[in-house]
Amino acid sequence: MKLHVSILLPLSLFVLPACSDAPPQPPAIGLQVALAPPAAQDNPDGRQCQVQPNGSRSYVIGKADGDHTVEDGKDNVDLSCTIRKSNGQVQVDLFAPNQAVGLPGNFGFNLKATVGSPTDPTQNTGTLGFFDPDAGSLTTPTSPLCTLSPPAAGKPITLEPGALHAAFNCPLLINVGNPGEGCRASGIVAVEYCKTGEEEE
Repeated sequence: MKLHVSILLPLSLFVLPACSDAPPQPPAIGLQVALAPPAAQDNPDGRQCQVQPNGSRSYVIGKADGDHTVEDGKDNVDLSCTIRKSNGQVQVDLFAPNQAVGLPGNFGFNLKATVGSPTDPTQNTGTLGFFDPDAGSLTTPTSPLCTLSPPAAGKPITLEPGALHAAFNCPLLINVGNPGEGCRASGIVAVEYCKTGEEEE
């Protein structure tokens, strides 16, 4: 007589460990900003821009072409951003060392805007907060607001879930601590791998 012996082993011995998900790609930014004295028509009070040298200054992180961004956490870049394609809402918060050659120092950049058109700046308005050690904390007044426009001729604004590539123009930023001072700001911003807004739903 043959005996058939059944051996029951714990199911866990046959279950392969699940592959862990890859960590999320950190947000990344390419940015160029120029601060300069505001134009006369936007500056009836004659505010002076106090950045150095001589009232104008450039700020750079990576390259603002959309292909050479710098990740959050790299080179002391502190970045958070949310780009919602569904309603065009954009928020970019940055604090980082300036990578412009010969212009050291940290700066802060906080852009909030709504993009309604890939080509028409009048439908893309928002505010900018900017920090520079010499110019102080600057912010957009009630009017004029900042506008967003195509980053290059023939290239519309890129607005995708978690990604933005656009030029911006802020005719006047006023010094929060000294309203008698102010600058204008313009440049190009490219961000990718940002939050999409769906995480909060």
